[in-house]
Amino acid sequence: MSVKKMLLMVGVVLLLASGAVAQDSFNNNLLEILQSKGILSSQEVSALQKKDAADPEAGAAVQEALVLLLKEKGVLTKEDAAFIFGGEAAQDDSPKLSQEASPALGGKGSGRELVGVLDDGFCLKTRDSSSQFHLKGLLQADYKTYDYDLEPAGIGTDPGTDGFDIRRARLIAKGKLSPLFDFAMSYEFQGVSSRRLLDAYVNARIHDVFSLRAGQFKEPFGLEALSSDSDLFFTERSMGFGLNPGRDVGVMAFGGFWDNALYYRLGMFNGDGMDDATGGNVDEPEVCARIGATPFAHAGIPLLKGFHLGASGSYQRADANTVSLDISTAGRTDFFSVATNAKFSIIRNCDTLIRHGADAAWTYGPVALFGEYIQAKYDDMESKAQTFDAEMTGYYGAGAWIITGEPVLVSRGAIQPVIPANALGDGGYGAFGLAFRYDNFDAGDKVYDTLVFVGDSVREAEAMTFGLNWYLNQYARLSLEFTHTTFDQPLLIYRDSSTGTSLYSDKEDMIISRFQLGF
Repeated sequence: MSVKKMLLMVGVVLLLASGAVAQDSFNNNLLEILQSKGILSSQEVSALQKKDAADPEAGAAVQEALVLLLKEKGVLTKEDAAFIFGGEAAQDDSPKLSQEASPALGGKGSGRELVGVLDDGFCLKTRDSSSQFHLKGLLQADYKTYDYDLEPAGIGTDPGTDGFDIRRARLIAKGKLSPLFDFAMSYEFQGVSSRRLLDAYVNARIHDVFSLRAGQFKEPFGLEALSSDSDLFFTERSMGFGLNPGRDVGVMAFGGFWDNALYYRLGMFNGDGMDDATGGNVDEPEVCARIGATPFAHAGIPLLKGFHLGASGSYQRADANTVSLDISTAGRTDFFSVATNAKFSIIRNCDTLIRHGADAAWTYGPVALFGEYIQAKYDDMESKAQTFDAEMTGYYGAGAWIITGEPVLVSRGAIQPVIPANALGDGGYGAFGLAFRYDNFDAGDKVYDTLVFVGDSVREAEAMTFGLNWYLNQYARLSLEFTHTTFDQPLLIYRDSSTGTSLYSDKEDMIISRFQLGF
């Protein structure tokens, strides 16, 4: 050991002994010597002196901070620090200031060491997991090909709908500031017109039976709508999904009882969609509620443990600006569209919009059966020609089977991700699953007389979807899917603006392949 280092250690030991006995003033002379020799910067000396002057009782923490700072700079070794502290090396192996010592250098007393892990995305968290930050992402890349029975026949015009597509490209950030508060934000990058903030909300988790959420998020309606895009068994949601209220800005109370065997969500929202949407002229908020239960969760009957029931409803005072519907097939072909244009004139007014829905799911090991019914009713729509009601319904029934045996789960009204037991590249081939869905949408018999033109929209469609999913690992998935959709009337598929040629079809066949990466 050099004489210089020996003298330095003696000085630090004397400083600690002095503080331990009297907890008196700080040894400014030693700090000035360390600064003059280039060991400490003027900012570091100033921070230590200010801390000591502001709180003389914090002398022990200041002295510990000095030792750890010298250790971090390589002036003292771990053994030196242990000798100075009386042979007790309480610090961990990393050259970091301890939580207790960090305030002595002017930091906040709440500063805690963060560790990085790959857990629900890229995660930074404190060692006790009381504070966390997660960075997540979702990418879905598709190739789709279509087949139609085009009318008039023999024209030979290709609608040009086949091709590659980026379906979703999202960045998601979420975190927990404390056991009480957590937050989530997500942004969609796909498409020029659809780039937007999707979610931005904070939760106050007051109690298991009562918590609050405020911001922009999905309204509590439906099993399919509340399940994540990345966790669904199909590449697209059912046709009736367009009847859901979707995302909106508002506040919601939520909670659960008996380990969430019974749960509820009750919220108030603007009623006009996401924050960047064109608002209506009604000041009264929309009310949306959902209740769900797994009635046999604690009954000790394995066959019924995964049985889930849910019911949702919403009510809002509407006007002409909030009358908007776009219903599409699994191939994302719009077949029923209503904005503010009725058949004979512009919609001048609308009194109320009432939605209600019911859903059920049953899971047992690698098998899942689930279905949903949704109805949306616009009351007292007024156009120049007449006053009328418009009622639309959608329903589906679906099943999924994970051939490789991984379990399928539904929790708190949302489908959970499938995690392969043996990931591709880790000695296995991932997980394989099959899925089937029957899907129906019906807008009622009167819409051709009141709301839409035949051909531009069709009032009824039904579809069958067959899907194969290959879960490569917990992050990546390949899907191959075929959907056959039929319409009650031929639907406009293509219009050539230069020649005026219009092509119609009463069915759509679509094959889609998708690669998904979600982390």
